[in-house]
Amino acid sequence: MSRGKETAEQLKEAILLVDHEKMGRLFGIPETAVQAYVKAREEGREKELLFENLGEWWQSLPEEEKKSLTEEEKEIFDFLTFTLSRQHWEEELEVLRRRREVIKTKAPNLYEELRRGHFLDAQISWYNEKKMKEALKTI
Repeated sequence: MSRGKETAEQLKEAILLVDHEKMGRLFGIPETAVQAYVKAREEGREKELLFENLGEWWQSLPEEEKKSLTEEEKEIFDFLTFTLSRQHWEEELEVLRRRREVIKTKAPNLYEELRRGHFLDAQISWYNEKKMKEALKTI
């Protein structure tokens, strides 16, 4: 069995079981974000452990830090596909920076598609767990 097919099967199983921890790892989400998300859901501590959205994170930054982000650095938010943890958001953003650079260098056309938001559109359409489960049952 190829690694791609094996990973797809693992992802299918994780989605059907609603195993957020396994899904996060298979999607390549930083471990700190995966653990914060799982713990927040299990313990009902979302507000304490996670930023609700990018806007909440941005509002939490000191003004000098906001000013220090260049326009190019702000592009990393086009690649944000997970919830930032309150404790490790700096490390998680560094993961996004590295991914952005790899994609920009190795796959410039894909990079432009992602920048235009097509990935986010696809992600939103697949986020509904019930629809994902129904779709996966047909595979």
